[in-house]
Amino acid sequence: HTPEDAVAHYVRHLGDEISKQAKPFIRELADEWVEYKKADTTLTKRFLIEVNAHARFIKRKWGDLKPDEPKRNQIDVLIKGLKISNNTRRKYLRFIRMFFKWVVEEGHIAKNPTDGIKFKPDDFTADFYTPVETSKLLRYVVEHHKDLVGYFALLTFAGLRPSEGERVQWQDYSPKVNELFIRAGKTGARHIILEPAAVA
Repeated sequence: HTPEDAVAHYVRHLGDEISKQAKPFIRELADEWVEYKKADTTLTKRFLIEVNAHARFIKRKWGDLKPDEPKRNQIDVLIKGLKISNNTRRKYLRFIRMFFKWVVEEGHIAKNPTDGIKFKPDDFTADFYTPVETSKLLRYVVEHHKDLVGYFALLTFAGLRPSEGERVQWQDYSPKVNELFIRAGKTGARHIILEPAAVA
């Protein structure tokens, strides 16, 4: 290389170092991210609690680093090393990815380091109440929480998820065709035809 090339390379190096020094630490960005999320009035209190918890995790693991220092493989290995289920790993990854996406949008880095990281969900296993147990549960609801009878009946006899049952209103039910409209939420809107037991 020529002396001019060497000088140009050195000047670029100095510029990169100055730019790196000017970048905030991840601990500062994590706090700003939490404040940004808190300003969104559409988010639930539960979601904001999770944002706070994951921001603390991010600060603990990478707080003293600049935003361009954590690398994809480092993040991948760190999450894999946590003694948790794959479903919980996916939740950690979701919030870490969300944070770095915000950092990209703020102009601190050019690319999200979590791109390409994936974890398979755990195999689904579920326990089911027996008819006797279901009867006891519904009897208890009738005796102690009458205002929740409709909610538990929909979950039990129409197979609704708890979040879907929370969104149901009387006007969503059409008695002429026994059809129930499930309002859009995390799972999207849908129509279901109720079985006679659910109608009753």
